[in-house]
Amino acid sequence: MTTMPFDAMEGSTADEVGLVASLQARLAERLVTLRRSTSSPASLDRRIALIGGMLLAAGAVLVVLGWYGAAHTSRVYLQIPYLISGGLLGVVLAFAGGSAYLASWLTRLIHDQQARADDVVAATRETADALRRVEALLARSLEMGARGAVHAGGGSEYVATPSGRLAHRPTCPAVAGRTDLRPVLVDADRSSTCRMCADA
Repeated sequence: MTTMPFDAMEGSTADEVGLVASLQARLAERLVTLRRSTSSPASLDRRIALIGGMLLAAGAVLVVLGWYGAAHTSRVYLQIPYLISGGLLGVVLAFAGGSAYLASWLTRLIHDQQARADDVVAATRETADALRRVEALLARSLEMGARGAVHAGGGSEYVATPSGRLAHRPTCPAVAGRTDLRPVLVDADRSSTCRMCADA
């Protein structure tokens, strides 16, 4: 079905334009339905399994018929066509049916593994998001603790700037008034402390 370009539709009546639009909408709906029905992996697996089962059954029937025909004739030249047409064709059909059934089973197994892998990936993403939220909450609580130590002005706790290596007391003039300080641990010899803090 060909669609009319917009410049060709300018001279058309409103009824013709509406008819073309409704036909295009129906065509789009049917294409979506056709795509869904043909792209379903479960229905394809079922069809392959059904075909494999039918071929397997037909091969078994042909083998039995070939045996029956060869067993109930006493002439050797009549037994050979039964064996060739019934026996060999039956074996080929049974092999093809078994292969098709195995292919459908393997396809179903692969789809199940893909679904499980998708579930694992989704669970991993949820876990990673939860860990990021926990890390953000911990970082926020540490930052609030550092600000509380700075505002408390107290005691033996030391702080440092985000990129600094020296530890200062919260009351040190070098860091007074800053709000971006972080709490740090100081060595026993205090070699990494500020000289003004160490002398105080």
